Amino acid sequence: MSPFAGRRALRRLLDRAEIEDVLRRFGRGSDRADLELLKSCYHPDAYEDHGYYQGNAWEFCEQAVAHADERHPDGGSHFMSAPSIEFDGDRAWCETYVQAVMRTTDEQGRLHLTFAGRYLDTFEKRGGAWRIARRVTVCDYAISDRPEAPDWLKTGEPVLQLGTQNRADPVYRMRDAG
Repeated sequence: MSPFAGRRALRRLLDRAEIEDVLRRFGRGSDRADLELLKSCYHPDAYEDHGYYQGNAWEFCEQAVAHADERHPDGGSHFMSAPSIEFDGDRAWCETYVQAVMRTTDEQGRLHLTFAGRYLDTFEKRGGAWRIARRVTVCDYAISDRPEAPDWLKTGEPVLQLGTQNRADPVYRMRDAG
């Protein structure tokens, strides 16, 4: 391997590690309702599509933290897989499987909820730092201890994008979105 190829391979490993660190920070920030930690995962102009919220990611973080005590009074845990990452220069597309387990609250009271899905992230390296530029949360399934799911998981408008077991899945469109 040439010295140039070796440096390029090392740079890619370091990039991958930095992206994985951003994802771990997001999980911790979400589970601890840590606004600064959550915001550190996104570029200031990043876009978030979380079903019930579609817009600026920093504003999403602010709303999530502001409502954490009422929506998830007993907290929760996010478990994330090792991400699949495809690089193109200073841009990367990342698919990370996520399972979130929580006690949550809706208009009908408390319920236990398990959510399984994926984060489809477009990362960009700006100013030497990798951050999320665009995120779409995909729901593969959700189960609760009640037959009726909370409003934010129901189909309708707005809805979390739903995963499919074919090429219609949102992962195949993520490069087109940004």
